[in-house]
Amino acid sequence: MPSIDYTEVKKRCKTLDLLKAHGWSPNFVTDDGLRGWCPLHSQPNGRSRSFWVRELDGWWFCHHCKTGGSVIDLALHLLAPVMLDAVRQLCRLLGQDVPYVPRSPARRSARNGERDRRGVWGAKPPDRRSG
Repeated sequence: MPSIDYTEVKKRCKTLDLLKAHGWSPNFVTDDGLRGWCPLHSQPNGRSRSFWVRELDGWWFCHHCKTGGSVIDLALHLLAPVMLDAVRQLCRLLGQDVPYVPRSPARRSARNGERDRRGVWGAKPPDRRSG
């Protein structure tokens, strides 16, 4: 199974887009970011400012939950508790393709059973001289 490029997921999928898909809207806008109710622990209301989103820096934090992180961390809380499932659901929800890391030719050939003389790890084979 190919690996997911998590850095690319963070570039493509924005925290605000995920929050808007879950019905979140800010109660307070500052130069530093947006504040509002926390989608993890509370219901929408017009007064709460415990949840803070800094879209330029790509992170969020809730002062009540003491929880924060990137868009992937938020997807883990809102969508699925398993990283692979959360990222796939996040990309699907926001209309993005899941970015995979391309396999290197050496890894691809090793996976297909085409091992070189040195073996899987690139080490020399053991000396089998009897003596």
